[in-house]
Amino acid sequence: MTSDAVRLRDVTRLARSAAHLGGRDTALAKQLARELFRLRLEHTRPDGTPDLAGRSRAYKDAVSQVYDATGLDQADRKSLQQRVQYHLSTCVHEYMAEHGIDPADYGLNPRSRKESLAASVRARRAGVEVSADDPTETLIACLTTAGSALASAMEPAHLAAIEGLSERDRARAREVLDVIADAEAVLRSYL
Repeated sequence: MTSDAVRLRDVTRLARSAAHLGGRDTALAKQLARELFRLRLEHTRPDGTPDLAGRSRAYKDAVSQVYDATGLDQADRKSLQQRVQYHLSTCVHEYMAEHGIDPADYGLNPRSRKESLAASVRARRAGVEVSADDPTETLIACLTTAGSALASAMEPAHLAAIEGLSERDRARAREVLDVIADAEAVLRSYL
């Protein structure tokens, strides 16, 4: 048996174990994601670089074979795939960051699913409705909310409160302002 066949057999066993537990075991889902990521590294794009986006026919066929072997019905299979994909996205983005690879070079979102979810939660907490269907609407809502918050922070009563901030709070405020400045620079570069 070739090393590729052994790896595929092992990944299939792992997927069956995850399926047996209903895909709810986070540790197994993460482990399966790491193994699928290794498969992506072994498959290449036409230019010889690793298939980090998982779009090559050979990779898709291998993954399909893995999920077919689980014996799950369509709904359970989709649920398992989504849980694994969440962790796989993190593996891919961490690898790209470590190796200085721009996700856009692979047609990927610059943020992992985990990062996107965290941003969505933060936006909802800030009162911004995030719309996957209309990113323009979401962008304007985010900017409007941020603008309103900053305008409120510049009211005389809030400015006067700066004098009473502890050094720790001042440091936190400077960090937030740095993030705002960085975000402004990036956003302005696109306008």
